[in-house]
Amino acid sequence: MKGLRKKQRRAGCCGGKKRGETPLNFPLFLILIGAVVMIQPRTKRWQSRMAAHFKGDEKRVKQRANTFFLLGFAFIMAGLAYLYQAVGS
Repeated sequence: MKGLRKKQRRAGCCGGKKRGETPLNFPLFLILIGAVVMIQPRTKRWQSRMAAHFKGDEKRVKQRANTFFLLGFAFIMAGLAYLYQAVGS
């Protein structure tokens, strides 16, 4: 185990990157997932499933759609923050 740890220290534990550096895959993944979550409530399939789940209560369906929109927006903002951190450093 000790020999392996020494090799890792020489090669760098993060593949040669500086400590705290964010790879670009994660921010782009967050932005993509945020967009999907924001768009999902606009599909007819989602609306019909939610209407069936809430037994036609339009107010609850709209409230759930708004929640998904805000959640997707939060994912996009987090992705942009990570992207800014990765590009800025």
